[in-house]
Amino acid sequence: MKVNFLTLFILSLALACNPGVVFEHANPPSIEASKVIPGQYRGNYICESDSAIVKIDSRRIIQEVLVEFVTTLEKVQETEHCSIVDGGLYLPGRKECIPFEYIGEDTISAILFEQDTLFDLTRDHVAKMYRKQLFLNVPSDSGEWMTWIVRTESDGTLLYSYIDVPDNKELIDELTVNYRESRLKRDKTQYILQPTLMEFEEIIKKDFVLFCDRLIPINAEFDYPVK
Repeated sequence: MKVNFLTLFILSLALACNPGVVFEHANPPSIEASKVIPGQYRGNYICESDSAIVKIDSRRIIQEVLVEFVTTLEKVQETEHCSIVDGGLYLPGRKECIPFEYIGEDTISAILFEQDTLFDLTRDHVAKMYRKQLFLNVPSDSGEWMTWIVRTESDGTLLYSYIDVPDNKELIDELTVNYRESRLKRDKTQYILQPTLMEFEEIIKKDFVLFCDRLIPINAEFDYPVK
């Protein structure tokens, strides 16, 4: 199953209190946290799935994307805090004026520039290196952890994946006895795992990993079309 890594990342943060399986501590267990993102991961990349730009420096991972949208003048007038003033479009929640152009008598087109910080070591995010892989840990609202894996390929491409353990009690019992349960809304159970390093390695070996996206170095030669 393939989903957009950036979309998954953002949605996971937005729904941080609801994942079925999370971790008690940043992963891998007992491995020292890195103070910086290692040099081999730094650079500018383009997402294979949607051509968003991802910038990785020593402490942050930032997504930049241009979003084109089309709407009608009627919808602009009907939307609260949305208006056209002095030839620009003002949208709810945005301070700047967005240039637009008419593509029909009552239809306009505009392009938005969006920038989101996806990972930040200056916050409470945690990065760890283990077996030549970068593990990125982001806390949920309640303090548990979600973990991503970044692997490098020989051509500099990065493979971005999410550790996705099924919320199945029998399966979790096979993986580790070190977990607790928490009751969420709508009678949903959340499992908070505290695996040993060996148990964590077994989770990876069993391929409870969801491939999210391939990040291609912008300065590399590739045949992927930019959308």
